[in-house]
Amino acid sequence: MVAIIMASGMSRRMSKNKLLINLYNKPLIRWTIELAKSCDFEDVIVVYKDKEVKDIAENLQVKTIYNGRFKYGQSESIKLALSSLKKEYNGYIFFTGDQPFIKKETIKILMKTFIKRGGIILPKVNGKNKSPVIFSREFKFELMNIEGDIGGRNVIKNNIKKVTPVYFNKSIEFFDIDTKEDLKMAKAIYEGEKLWKMK
Repeated sequence: MVAIIMASGMSRRMSKNKLLINLYNKPLIRWTIELAKSCDFEDVIVVYKDKEVKDIAENLQVKTIYNGRFKYGQSESIKLALSSLKKEYNGYIFFTGDQPFIKKETIKILMKTFIKRGGIILPKVNGKNKSPVIFSREFKFELMNIEGDIGGRNVIKNNIKKVTPVYFNKSIEFFDIDTKEDLKMAKAIYEGEKLWKMK
């Protein structure tokens, strides 16, 4: 399986590249890269638009791909990553770069479910779809033909019978950072987790 980290978004609600913002002395994108590297994927790829993100990824010895069409939405990151693959993988797991609290154990659960079931593995919290999502290679053609800023949502809708939902109770784990208020919340969550571990 290959991990694809989509790190070329516009960060419109943050007024700057949120993936470079420090969350406790670590750029946001680094949290995701380090998580992906810890999960025994065959490969990890970061699709970027800003050189600073590329530098962080390469310092962590991760492959990078420049997305010159980032203005056209998430679909471009997906298609660019898939078209760059030099070998066939049994599946593709797509990470966003703004979820710093996902645990390795959670990713392992998704991976084990994929090994058993194949198809599309979709994490859900309180009835809502979350990331990262795993797609088996049978969906490569469909993923290569998506458009706009909706990622793989239509592929999921069009193949609902092949979707295996995996239910989680911890919404904090899937918390994503889009705004300055979210960043404040993330810092509060981090402090809370740290205090909880010290008890």
